[in-house]
This record gives sequence, C-alpha cells and structure tokens, in this order.
Amino acid sequence: EGLCEGSELARWTAVTSIKYCVLSGRSVDGLETAMPAFFALLRDESWDVRRAALLTLNATAHDQPQLCMGMLTELILPVLVETVELRNVREVDLGPFKHKVDDGLPLRKAAFGCYETLLNVLP
Repeated sequence: EGLCEGSELARWTAVTSIKYCVLSGRSVDGLETAMPAFFALLRDESWDVRRAALLTLNATAHDQPQLCMGMLTELILPVLVETVELRNVREVDLGPFKHKVDDGLPLRKAAFGCYETLLNVLP
C-alpha cells in the first residue's frame, strides 16, 4: 500500500521492481495482493511513473496474465483508453523555426503496446 507514496523516483523504482519480479520466472503468489496498488500508479501524475507502470503492465500481461485478469474491465481498459487519447503538444522555438513536440507520445506508444499484448494473450 506504500507503493503509491513517496517521491517520483521511489514510485518509479517500485513499479520497475515489480516488472522484474514478474519477469524472473519465479512464483508470484505474493504479488496478487499488491496488484491493485500497482494499477493505481497507471494514473500517477508523473508521466515517467505512468510509462513505467504501462511497461510493467505489458510485461505482466505477457508473462503472468492471471495477475491482471480480475481488474481488466474496471481499471486497466479505462486507463488505456484515457492514455491513448492523451495529447500534450508544445511548440519549441528554435530560432527562426518552430517545432512541435508531443510529450504524450511515449505514453501512447506504451498504451498501444499494452493493447496489442492484451489482445494476443488474453482470451
């Protein structure tokens, strides 16, 4: 439950450690109780933490899909829809040129990767 607390770096580290725990191939029985707190980080205010949570969700859905089956419709899919619709375009002034930068692109790419994995792995 302390997963959602602390600094941005602490939350990012916690999410990334869950990813490597899932990918280790060992038993993940103890993680089932921590998954609701992890899925809450999919709505974190930090975009780095959200991207790490999306990448962890992708890895979890691929290697241990039973961990995310129970929360698929009520939590995961609404967050993925919200993330795919996320736009954060800013204009950068480069002297005589103006360049548009979309800061939401890495999040959208991670969300589409989750969609692809969920469609391929889950029934």
